Amino acid sequence: MADEDLDIRMFVDGKGPPDIDPYFTEIEGAEAIAQSVALRCYTPKGYAPGHNIDAPNDGVFLPDFVQSTMTPHSLFTAKTLVHGEARKVDGVDSARVSVTGDQAAQRMTISVEGEGVDGEFEFSLTVDPSGLGVTST
Repeated sequence: MADEDLDIRMFVDGKGPPDIDPYFTEIEGAEAIAQSVALRCYTPKGYAPGHNIDAPNDGVFLPDFVQSTMTPHSLFTAKTLVHGEARKVDGVDSARVSVTGDQAAQRMTISVEGEGVDGEFEFSLTVDPSGLGVTST
């Protein structure tokens, strides 16, 4: 991967809300893809992650989904939105997304796997009212 494809870790210990790693740890490959998708899923609709610009077709704030009643329809909507955000990430060629929800715990788990310029990737996003966690597998 070229230097311009490096990123700074934003999910220290895999937990959110996102914040810059105090050690400015560089990441690339599958971890960078997971982080890019996670940031897109923690950005309110209408904003481009990491940029202060109007982007009406970008972003989805997943914690909103767990703070309301999770129905099969809302889980399907979350799945569709995450898939769409994943496909917008540079370096992602294909993505498959599955979503499960636990209403009592106000928790949603999203599994994303796919293929990109650096090969296959797989990670999970855990969403609850306190934020978003990222786990690369």
